[in-house]
Amino acid sequence: MKKIILFTFLTALLSSCDSKISYEQQIQQYNNYISTADSLNKIKNYKQTIIVSTKAIKITDTLSQAYLKRGDANLSLKNYDDAEDDFNDAIKIEGNKSIAYKGRAIAYYFKNEMGDFIDDIDIYLTYHGNDLYAHSLRGDYYTEDEDYEKAILDYSSCLKINPRNSIFYLKRGNAYAIDGQTNLSVIDYENYTRLNPDKNNDAILYKRAMLNFKSNNYQKALNDFYLISKSFSNSKVFELKGDCFFALKNYNNAIKNYTIFLASNPKNIDVISKRADSYFSNNDLKNSNSDYKNAASLKWKSKGFFYKYGCYILFIFSYFLIGLIAFSTVNEEYDNKKISKSYWYYFLTGLFGVHYLYINYVLRYLLYTILVFALFYLNSFNIRSFYNHYDLLWSGIVSTPYSLLLIYIILVLFVIDFLTLPYSVFSYNHNLRLSINNKISKQREIEINEMAILLERQNTKFNTLKS
Repeated sequence: MKKIILFTFLTALLSSCDSKISYEQQIQQYNNYISTADSLNKIKNYKQTIIVSTKAIKITDTLSQAYLKRGDANLSLKNYDDAEDDFNDAIKIEGNKSIAYKGRAIAYYFKNEMGDFIDDIDIYLTYHGNDLYAHSLRGDYYTEDEDYEKAILDYSSCLKINPRNSIFYLKRGNAYAIDGQTNLSVIDYENYTRLNPDKNNDAILYKRAMLNFKSNNYQKALNDFYLISKSFSNSKVFELKGDCFFALKNYNNAIKNYTIFLASNPKNIDVISKRADSYFSNNDLKNSNSDYKNAASLKWKSKGFFYKYGCYILFIFSYFLIGLIAFSTVNEEYDNKKISKSYWYYFLTGLFGVHYLYINYVLRYLLYTILVFALFYLNSFNIRSFYNHYDLLWSGIVSTPYSLLLIYIILVLFVIDFLTLPYSVFSYNHNLRLSINNKISKQREIEINEMAILLERQNTKFNTLKS
């Protein structure tokens, strides 16, 4: 407080001096104002700094110090436009090597004029490369601009200037992590935690653990996870620990951590599935199947129509497409169907009922189609959920109402078809031959002659009218 009173008194004394003084006295007075402004800036009396600096500028505007002091005060008061004007004047006086480029760059940065910021900060650092804050600010700019390689260079310069400033290890570690340089990121995080042993480093330990996990360093990741305090409220840690233990084939601990996670997230399908895999790898098939069923049920309820019945629709489309393609080949044969070919259709396309089309059993084909579609529809959940777990697929089919009945009927039809295909082919060929006899031929000949006579009469009438 005494200093402020002294500076105010000195300012008033200087301002009361006669304006008609010598040049040397004016310079002395100017320097006194600058000294006062510098002291006022140090005690953060920025408004008084602006007043004193303005008085110095009134003495002479050919010197830069007053502009610099006033510019710094305006920056501190967040008067960025005024600060920019002050630094502009200082640059005009001092040229490219002026430290005013730093001040103007800061003003541009906080005004979000990033193009001008980077131009000015680059010029400043060309001549003042050891400025810690300037490198830090440019590193932050490059991080925001997602130019992580340049950000890393600036943070590295900061650490070269001040190697014990842990914040730059943290910033550079983040940049390394985003840039995919995982190992270097881990090293920086280790340096940060080493320099801050008494701080709560849970967030950093979590990041470092995640990087170790992504690098397949599962044991190191576990070590980091166990260093995280219990107050760290992120249940995903237990899932990740479970993943690490699973990767290390420690299935019992994997199950324990997945179970802890599921206590607060009971409907997490992925973790339930991963615990099921752990049980399976641990030869605990009962619990494994229970988790697989639970995960499948939750997924079925959460998904839409096309997830549930997309495969069923695709099967129907394929069923009819194959039938249509096969039927086009069947129609090419008008007589003399072969027993061997009927069995060829039976074994290769029997699931799609094409052997019925071959022997022209349309009603049997429709009945079989209905049975197959009904069976697949009733078991859409089982097929969609357990196509890669055949024991669960079969147990699901068996437990589904009417499924076994439909399977038995289809199997009976297949057995009957297998035994009766020769008779069916022979019967079809025999009936076709019976349909071709002399009586039918004569009848068709009469019909053709009658049509020819009718056409001749019509042609005669047409010619009569024409003439």
